[in-house]
Amino acid sequence: MAKKKQIKFTTKIFHDNKVYLKLSDVTKALNYHNQQDFINDYPQLIKRISGIQCINEFDYNNLLSTNNEALSRQGQIEITKVETLRSEINSMINIKSLELACSCANNYLR
Repeated sequence: MAKKKQIKFTTKIFHDNKVYLKLSDVTKALNYHNQQDFINDYPQLIKRISGIQCINEFDYNNLLSTNNEALSRQGQIEITKVETLRSEINSMINIKSLELACSCANNYLR
């Protein structure tokens, strides 16, 4: 029995701090013969971004986890980490606040 080819997502779309996958890639990964079948089954998951039909990566992972054949072919659930400048700044502010609090507490204890 020949092993089916693993689908790799070469295109990921970042929109509103979320990761979206192209619908054409998702339908291949979930073994749909055409996109219209997938659209008929899951119309609520489709989002059009800049003219491209997409599905949120989180929604794809949920579908993948319920499809044993696709999951065994894929081998893993993929999660893309998105870091923004805003999140980096917030984490630095939180760290500096903690450092300041520890410094004040340390000086008080002395």
